[in-house]
Amino acid sequence: MEKIGIYIHIPFCKSKCRYCDFNSYVGLDNLQQKYVLALCKEIEMQAVKYGKLDVDTIFIGGGTPSTMFEGAISTIIVAIRQNFNVLDTAEITIEANPNSITKAKALEWKDIGINRVSVGLQTTRASALKLIGRTHSKQDFIDGIKILQDCGIDNINADLMVGLPKQKSSDVRYSVNLLAKLGVKHVSCYSLIVEENTPLYNMVQQGEVKLPKEEKTIGMYDTAYKSLTNLGYARYEVSNFAIKGYECKHNLNCWRMHHYIGFGAGAHSYMANVRY
Repeated sequence: MEKIGIYIHIPFCKSKCRYCDFNSYVGLDNLQQKYVLALCKEIEMQAVKYGKLDVDTIFIGGGTPSTMFEGAISTIIVAIRQNFNVLDTAEITIEANPNSITKAKALEWKDIGINRVSVGLQTTRASALKLIGRTHSKQDFIDGIKILQDCGIDNINADLMVGLPKQKSSDVRYSVNLLAKLGVKHVSCYSLIVEENTPLYNMVQQGEVKLPKEEKTIGMYDTAYKSLTNLGYARYEVSNFAIKGYECKHNLNCWRMHHYIGFGAGAHSYMANVRY
């Protein structure tokens, strides 16, 4: 069988963003240790089912994996290594919120073999961050990037959103320039999607929040595209831009229909040409 990817879902968050409809929860941190034990058991069970397959990408998403207690991520990666053959060249990514990145956690990630971190910036505009329920600031993001780089992790992605309330194209341009200045190697640029049954959806429906018109959102994406390409980032997927050599292998493998196993609450898998 071909090399496979592994996705790990961490459902814990310190706060819930107003646009989020992912499988994530606030106030359940007391379950983190039991959750890690259950994850390790699930990993072991699936390895018995599929055998000790070669793994070339691991992606730890959520939720907010960076809010886990110190040692949690190491325990999960060790379980994967014990039950699967993680290649020396494997790309191992973890998602992080800017204000939950600490030196201790960054060193733990580095020591266990994590070589890529995806940090959720979304925007540098303070009023937009507040409206969508993000709890970090621009400075938190800058500090988080510096911590990662000082700990030896330079393969960093930043998530950027367009079409946010009170957002302008000039904000997008400023954010992109900041990312380039900080040495961020990869940018994922997404348009805000307002999902039903989220707080932001209700706020829009009740007229409390006004979203920019579609033409303005398209203009923001065009600004991001032009700014990123002018700064040396190449668009290799619809929403993903990277400095050459820093394309996300896990994303590319999913686009190319490679198989992967998902572990954790609500995680998806694609194995033996079956999605589940």
